[in-house]
Amino acid sequence: MSSENKRVTNCIKGGCYDVHNCSECGFDKAEDARRKEIPLTLCEDGLRRKIIHRKHVEETEGTP
Repeated sequence: MSSENKRVTNCIKGGCYDVHNCSECGFDKAEDARRKEIPLTLCEDGLRRKIIHRKHVEETEGTP
């Protein structure tokens, strides 16, 4: 069996070989969409950045 068959389909980069935290990866389709909606924040040094917070444990487990 080829290692290409083990890649996940929800990856915008075509999948990787380390498939254990896909929902937290920036290349996961859903996570990428979530991060695109986050606005830029003006930081103390004058640059604007996206502040990416981790999801709450409840969100990742599916319980409210």
